[in-house]
Amino acid sequence: MTLPPRSEASPVSSSFALSSDHQTLIHETLLAAADHELLEREPREDAWATESERLIRDELGRHASAGDFEVIAVDCRRTLCAIQAFSYGENGHRAWVEAVDDLYKESLDSVFDSVNTAFPTQGGRSPVLTFLHRKSATPKP
Repeated sequence: MTLPPRSEASPVSSSFALSSDHQTLIHETLLAAADHELLEREPREDAWATESERLIRDELGRHASAGDFEVIAVDCRRTLCAIQAFSYGENGHRAWVEAVDDLYKESLDSVFDSVNTAFPTQGGRSPVLTFLHRKSATPKP
């Protein structure tokens, strides 16, 4: 899938609100905290962000493990997307990581160049937070 090219970004209109469970996860995970801070500072690039959010939601909704997790929010800005979700069951967080990895390999790798997921080690209803980093518009030398 081809997304619109980079264009002028609009100012950030709101922060990416995290549940208390996801806030705790951010405080316990250095990489997720750094990505969340970057997301909060970044302006929104409306055309790209809207299309990326739709793509992420559609792909996650079609995944075979979709019943093992609940997507709470998807928020994209200019170079970064965040997915806030809850996983269910003893190995729900593993199902989430596998679903995101599958989707990255199948369809998201054309848009994003890296994925960072934070999740707790216990089972049951668990917060998970994934950040997808947009590929650069300029080719690397």
